[in-house]
Amino acid sequence: MAGHRRSRNTGRPLQRRTRCVNRRRRLDERMAAAHTPAERFAAAAEYLRSALAMVPHDLAQAAAEQAANNLIERAEALHSANLRRL
Repeated sequence: MAGHRRSRNTGRPLQRRTRCVNRRRRLDERMAAAHTPAERFAAAAEYLRSALAMVPHDLAQAAAEQAANNLIERAEALHSANLRRL
């Protein structure tokens, strides 16, 4: 209703606090339901994506860069391990 203000003291936690709790709960559910490493990775990546959407651009950019570098290093290690088996 226009002009109507809701009281600040509703007894409920702020939405930004419950959103983080809900996202963590969803990650736990997805990790428990995951049957393959790819599904576990997808759940973790989605959790990171949601965190990146909530922080300022400069923090998101730095965190994304670090995560991308870590993923590339891990992928290169797996690829080289696979080549050693051939």
